[in-house]
Amino acid sequence: MSDSPISNANKVTAKSGRLHYSEPIVISENTRTKIEALPYFIDHSGEEKLTLKINFFTKNPTSRQWEHNKQKSFSLADSTVPKLKRAIDQFEALLGRPADAQYLLVPLGEASFQIGRTEKAKAVQALLNALSDPQILAHLDLGKLTDEVAQALKGRVRIAEMERAIRQLELMLGSEENAVILYQKWFDEHYWVLGNAYVAKDDLRSSSATDRVDLLMHHTAAGMRDIIELKRPNMPVLHFDNAHRNFYFAADVSSAIGQCHRYLEVFSEEASSGLRDAPHIVAHYPEAVIVIGRSEGWPADKQKALRGLNSRLNGIKVMTFDHVLAQARALLDCVRPAEMEVDEAAQTRSSLDELNF
Repeated sequence: MSDSPISNANKVTAKSGRLHYSEPIVISENTRTKIEALPYFIDHSGEEKLTLKINFFTKNPTSRQWEHNKQKSFSLADSTVPKLKRAIDQFEALLGRPADAQYLLVPLGEASFQIGRTEKAKAVQALLNALSDPQILAHLDLGKLTDEVAQALKGRVRIAEMERAIRQLELMLGSEENAVILYQKWFDEHYWVLGNAYVAKDDLRSSSATDRVDLLMHHTAAGMRDIIELKRPNMPVLHFDNAHRNFYFAADVSSAIGQCHRYLEVFSEEASSGLRDAPHIVAHYPEAVIVIGRSEGWPADKQKALRGLNSRLNGIKVMTFDHVLAQARALLDCVRPAEMEVDEAAQTRSSLDELNF
């Protein structure tokens, strides 16, 4: 095994002029085989990237010369080289550590530093960033931590979960995915987007012997239940009557309003003192929220029209999926610490404006 360093650190320009390379690094060598890593420096849109060619050689028994084995040789892409380096760094961190034990190896990324050469605040921030993964938090014994640290870790994980949920909803809407069952699963997992008024959802979905709703939500104010009805994002929400110069609900929305009216009436009758098979689920003047269609790019007068039409409904509210997304972003902004905020002032103002429906 050889630990030979690069003999010449100067970069050499290839004949094509499109890349540079340096002297090969001998990774392994014995009497029969040799492995070398040949560094290449390639320009990608003005940024130089490092890639490695791993070359295998076998020694010819007659001439005793090294012969290149092309079948075993391969190249590492520029995106793979940093991953390999991080993996080696992590494995080296285990040197001298006792066996049969698990360790948390913290990747510090661009904010890497040596403890003792930077402020304590940065060290804590880097650790919190690394512990944002719920899988890591699940293996920690929070009972051994101070209340402040435990709460900080839980808060950071919660924020990371909210950010992932928002990105997922953005991707679903951006890909024009319209299957209601996928959005129902998303709302099941992230019901917090409906606002702080709701503390939890019920696994039970039957509001009566014959009616099955998308979500039954537990209201924090009195412990009663409300109904959430999900429709497709590609359904129209409002139309404009040119003759009377006013907006009105599209047919799909009107149908959903009628559907929720029935749900509310039957649910109020069936569960005024609690459902027969679930007495803890009580309906007392329940309300319904319909999530349907998109409102991205709506002008101000159309946003105001939906708000006005909603104000004339009794116990039923119509939201678009973009309103839900805006509400989720606004909730995230409320819980995100100041040091985590990025320059999103324009987006935040837009989100709050969209909530005014």
